[in-house]
Amino acid sequence: MLFSQSNSLYYHKTPQNINIGEPIEISQLLFSELNILNGMLYFRNSGEISYQEVEMVLVDGKWVGLIPGDRVTSKGIEYLTVL
Repeated sequence: MLFSQSNSLYYHKTPQNINIGEPIEISQLLFSELNILNGMLYFRNSGEISYQEVEMVLVDGKWVGLIPGDRVTSKGIEYLTVL
């Protein structure tokens, strides 16, 4: 189960068609003139104590991070982004 949040400063669409064992692309589009220098994507399996992290990159005006397929299990994924 996935939920997304959006407001007037950014847009995040919940990933669709998630398959166990396949990577998940997480993207976030900002509606701001702020000069964002970097982004991090934090993720964990549901119920785990700590998060793993991957760096996000700016691609065609949106920040993108990839959750590796070996972390996508039937337990579900919890994630957050920090820009």
